[in-house]
Order: sequence, then structure tokens, then C-alpha cells
Amino acid sequence: KERAGENPLVEAFLNSGVPASTIKRFLGNGESLDPVFRDLLVLKPASKEEKGVMVLEYSQKFDLCMALFDMHRIMKDYYVVLEPCWAGYCDPSILMFNSSVNEVIVQCPEQSDFEFISGLKSNLLPINLGSSDWIDSELFAPRPENALKKFDLVMVSNWGKHKNHRQLFRALRYVKHRPLSICLIGGDCAGRTAKDIVLEMQQYNLPHVQLEIKQNLSAREVADCLQQSKVFLLLSEKEGSNRAIVEALFADVPVILYENFIGGARGKVNEQTGVLSSFQELHTKIDYMLDNYQQFTPRSWAVAQTGSKNSTKKLNSLLKDIAKSKGERWTVDIVEKVNNPNFSYKDKRSIPEDRQARRIVNSYLRQPQPTASIMKLSA
Repeated sequence: KERAGENPLVEAFLNSGVPASTIKRFLGNGESLDPVFRDLLVLKPASKEEKGVMVLEYSQKFDLCMALFDMHRIMKDYYVVLEPCWAGYCDPSILMFNSSVNEVIVQCPEQSDFEFISGLKSNLLPINLGSSDWIDSELFAPRPENALKKFDLVMVSNWGKHKNHRQLFRALRYVKHRPLSICLIGGDCAGRTAKDIVLEMQQYNLPHVQLEIKQNLSAREVADCLQQSKVFLLLSEKEGSNRAIVEALFADVPVILYENFIGGARGKVNEQTGVLSSFQELHTKIDYMLDNYQQFTPRSWAVAQTGSKNSTKKLNSLLKDIAKSKGERWTVDIVEKVNNPNFSYKDKRSIPEDRQARRIVNSYLRQPQPTASIMKLSA
């Protein structure tokens, strides 16, 4: 029997085989919930007087949380904020949070997704934010030791086909009048490795291109490479709220973005930050940007418009307005989080350990527990 306020999609989900397979996929046969806490963070502890705030990232982790925890009860105590990982929000993983229990904030960097969530006229409320809006502007701030521009072009992505490295290699066939140094930062994806990128490049005649591939870098190392580059490229046709493009902006590196990109990044490209390009015109845009990259001021725009500090204020303002409109108390603001790349607190001391997600979710575990052997929380 459905409980008042519970979404029928949740009942269908829990009565299917998906919860068990989702738990197995992310947690295996281990006894730790550590993988959950990379994408689940308390931004404001709940108290007897005020609701807390909890943010979840990555659409498939929404399924994992729904399988492990009684989200119905969590939503009574917390405002939940969803940070999906891919554009296209007509998705059961998101729609399972449609409920009469409490408002749920959905980050929507892509305008069509914002309009879709808004059009539902439900407890799901859109906000024009995404994963890329939680970049740490201080971590990616230019440093004097990185002033030398070692690379002409840089891409930060995995090695998946959808990242369109081949479009870069095709374009570079027409930029032979100048030697080029390229830095590709990435990691394995869908069975593809760095060897596949090298093989793709070898399909083109590019003797004028010097390629350097870097893998498994820390956020600080990525920042160093960006700051040593003249121009950043994002050539995917569709994905989620790409973080690397904002990391580049904070590193004061202008960008070239595929002109029909779906995922929200087009709103971050303007006369201060870079240019849009078709694949057909990419070679001319590369030439233009390499000649004029010093004319752009991407960091000054990014500091004013995006990043974890600005996003914290924007999200807090919305949540506070919602609470006030319902006659609820709001005396404690949310703390600042950053995506580096997983969730973390900007100030690690901002939430007491005993009130962080790792410590409080045990009381919200579903009963009976889906798989007893993996429900043991890490100390």
C-alpha cells in the first residue's frame, strides 16, 4: 500500500530487481558505503527547529540512495538538492523524487531541462546551476610558476568517443602553418584507453603536432596543466554540466566550445570567455584563438558569475525563500561545497563529523535492509 506522498515510481522501483543490481554495481560485496558519500553531502544539518539540506549527485546514485535509504523520511527532515550528471531530465531517477512531502531542488544548467522541470508544476523546483558551477575558484587560480604557456591547446575529458577527440585531429590537418603542442588530460572510458586516442591521431597526417597525454591527475595537477595552456576545447555534442570548461575559465584560459553543445555550457561562452564553433570551422577558430587568446578575460567573468561561492549564495537564497514561504524557521545557512571532482566541503570543519552524511544516514536505512552484508557504515 502506498504511503501518503510517496511516488508510485518509487514503489515500482523498489518492487523491481533494479535496487539489488544498483547496490551490487556500486558497492559490490563490500561492507562499506564509502562510494555513496562521494556524491552525498549534508549542506545544513537538520535540527528540531529547522530542516536540513542534503545534496545528491549523479543520476544513477539517485537510484542507489533510493534503494538504500528511506528517502520519504529523509525528505521530511531535509530539503534534497539533486545534481544530475547528464542532460535530459525526463528520467525516472529524477522523477522518483516527485512527492508531496517536501520541495526538492533540481539543478538544471540546460534551459530545456529547466523548462521541463518547471513545467511539471510539482515539488521539483529548478535552479539554473549544475556540477560545473561548484568549481573552487581558489584551487584553479593562476599561479606565477605556471605563467609559461607550454601547450597551445588542452582538452580535459575521458577517452570516450563522445568527447570527439577525432574532431580536433581532423581540424588540425588545416592548421599546418604553425607547430602545435597539445595536452590531452583524461582517463579510460567504455573500454577506450589512451592508446585509442593515439591511434585516432595517427589516422591523420599531423607531423606538426606534438601530443602529450596525461592521465589520473589530481585537481591541482589539472589546474597546473590548464594554466600552462593557451586555449581549452570542449567538443562533446551532449553531456552533463561539464566541469573542465569552468576550471579552464578560472585558470584564465579562454575556450572553444562546440556550437550545438547540449549540457548548459553555452551560457558560459561569451566575448570575455571564448568562442563557439562548428566542426567545419574548428580549424579557423583554433587559428583565431591562438592569435588572440590574450585578449580574453575568462577568469574575471567566472569569478563574478559562477563557482562555489556564488552558487552557495544562489542555492541558499532559494532554499531560504522556500522555507520562509512555508512559515518555517531559517536561521542557519548552508555551507559551501566544492566539486574537486567529487563532493567535498570548502572548509572541512564547516559541518561537525557527527552531523555529516556518513554518520546520520544509518537511521534512514530501509527496513528490511536490501543486502545486510553491505550495510555496515565505515567508521
